[in-house]
Amino acid sequence: MHSPDRPDEAPASDGAGRPTTGVASVAGAGPDPGVATGCPHCGGGPLAPFAGGRTWTYRGETCGLWACAGCGGWFSHPLPSPEALAALYAADFSYGWYRDHYPAKLADALLRVAHYRRAGWLAGRRILDYGGGLGYFARAAGLLGYQAVTFDPMLDRKATPGEGAQHDTVVMHHVLEHDRVPMDALLRVRGMLAPGGTLVVAVPNAGSLGYRRRGVDFVWSQPPFIHIHHFTTAGLRALLHRAGFAVRAIGYFERWDASNLADVQLPSLFGRVDGLWHLAPAAVKAGVAQLDSIARFAALAASPLLSRAPETDRPELLMVAAPVAGAGVP
Repeated sequence: MHSPDRPDEAPASDGAGRPTTGVASVAGAGPDPGVATGCPHCGGGPLAPFAGGRTWTYRGETCGLWACAGCGGWFSHPLPSPEALAALYAADFSYGWYRDHYPAKLADALLRVAHYRRAGWLAGRRILDYGGGLGYFARAAGLLGYQAVTFDPMLDRKATPGEGAQHDTVVMHHVLEHDRVPMDALLRVRGMLAPGGTLVVAVPNAGSLGYRRRGVDFVWSQPPFIHIHHFTTAGLRALLHRAGFAVRAIGYFERWDASNLADVQLPSLFGRVDGLWHLAPAAVKAGVAQLDSIARFAALAASPLLSRAPETDRPELLMVAAPVAGAGVP
């Protein structure tokens, strides 16, 4: 599953880049999808419909949101079908926004690699960027001396990253929230790690200030077809444990494309700034993207000084984990 946080102009999108054409939102209860049983994050409950019964429809499929009282996470219910998701990513999701914002994405990746190295989160030289889309992180890691490759199962449907355990570190940046069954993705990457390897997982933080204040309208929310799962700290930790990992470190971060200043305190302003890219003629889109990136990096730099939120309120949740020897498969 690839990792973008903003879809391109097909379907048409609002200022934050979320699709608005092709995905119809309806307030109130939609068709009864049945009762969700068992949280896909923590395995517990109780579960209940969320977001006031609001539903969304895409290509004839209607999904709502359910929440787990145990871990606090949300998830789409019923799950979008593989066919609907394949159609979404094939026809209504492209990479124009990511190509035009490539310098910003690469800068973010360089900051990540440097941070992970200082923190001791990169177990060796061989890195797999799982679900890495256009490969920002692998390129950044390569520039800093690592042997890094990108594998994206949505973009590289017929390719495989190789059989057996061969990677010292696997990173999954904003991947799990897109996956219908995140447990399956974790079990898959567990088999790709070399002995002593490390997994680094980053997802939108469903316990963050942005989620609490803006709910489904937060820039990194994007339910129910793009982001299917919305993880809290408790939910992601439980999921990793159930998949046979031991969590070694937990962190909370702001990023250039999601900060408390830009997307919680000033969401209307930055929504308009982001929206300029969608309105710009093709010949100047790349230039508009650079101006947008500069504005957002400035907001990222100022956010800790002006928002003063505790670290657990930051938009990104990151966990570093290692496989537990002999752990059974759920």
